[in-house]
Amino acid sequence: MNPFRYPTKQHRRRERPPATNNYHDFKPFLRREFERKCIYCRLPDTLRGESNFAVEHFKPKDLFPELLTVYSNLFYVCSSCNRRKWNIWPAAKEIKQGRFFPNPCANVMDKHIRYKNALVIPRSHAGVFLEEVMMLNTDENGIAFRKHIIRQLERLVTLQKQLQLALRTMRLQRRKLGDPLKIAELDRMRAETVAELDQARLDGQFLAGEADLPPESRADAHAAGV
Repeated sequence: MNPFRYPTKQHRRRERPPATNNYHDFKPFLRREFERKCIYCRLPDTLRGESNFAVEHFKPKDLFPELLTVYSNLFYVCSSCNRRKWNIWPAAKEIKQGRFFPNPCANVMDKHIRYKNALVIPRSHAGVFLEEVMMLNTDENGIAFRKHIIRQLERLVTLQKQLQLALRTMRLQRRKLGDPLKIAELDRMRAETVAELDQARLDGQFLAGEADLPPESRADAHAAGV
């Protein structure tokens, strides 16, 4: 299970934010628009915090000031990718050669770049260009972090299967029990197992960027190195 997978379909913008002179006002719309993930490295903001994500000008604002607050030029990205891209924009010759930044609203990202575990496999000149600028295969800290998240998700998937099997076994055992005390004890164990399964599902959704954890669980996650 890899939460960093690139989209296999071209994105159609759904949000219709009101006009504003401050592009930062678009951040909550962009967060929903791009499902809380960086469009370049696919990091979910649940893993680093929304404060470590930014409004990205696809065409750099210093080079294209007329697009400063044009919503179609704005994207949701992590701070690392935002810093690396900054004012980089390929020259016309490079674009003609296929070296450009893939745009999830104009391109199918998976056709240009794809994850294999924690590393990316560029599938076009544009994918190579994106990997080079964002250092997706050379940033050792980023690679180690993705490996950690993927391992955690695999562990949670295995745990969920084990807990589901345990619940099925308990249901079969309960049918054969006649002693009320033993039934009560089994029901207590079943309730604990259901709670553990629910927590494992929640943890998986958090790691995949599909849901926020409640504050107490979030603190435990950060203490565990997530």
